[in-house]
Amino acid sequence: MGSLRSLKTLEERDELVTAVLGFYTEGRVHAPLQQFREGLSVFCVLAAMEEHCDVLAPVFLADQKTLCASDVVALFVTRSFSLSGSNRKRAEIKTIAYWRDWLLRVEGKKVPNEKLFILVQRLSFTVY
Repeated sequence: MGSLRSLKTLEERDELVTAVLGFYTEGRVHAPLQQFREGLSVFCVLAAMEEHCDVLAPVFLADQKTLCASDVVALFVTRSFSLSGSNRKRAEIKTIAYWRDWLLRVEGKKVPNEKLFILVQRLSFTVY
């Protein structure tokens, strides 16, 4: 995707990026959501959901439980394929220790998801 004219300001670039992202995400998600709605309406589930959303919310929505360090650690299974005593094995152990220390440090504090995602991305590049 692109633009048929040159962009002269950063605001124009930001507008183009926003438009492209909106088109891409809405375009990819629209058809599956429509299919999901049609599937729910076959047995009148959609109408029941719209009429009694407060009653059916626990069925469709996850608990609003606060994540703790043990929950996040459980999401990531550490597999080590490196040989014992190798530099790569030492780097893996160091990375895993850093990850767990960071989780313990931020547990109970408000941490933006962006910081967590950045850390996970950096760790995935560090280990492999």
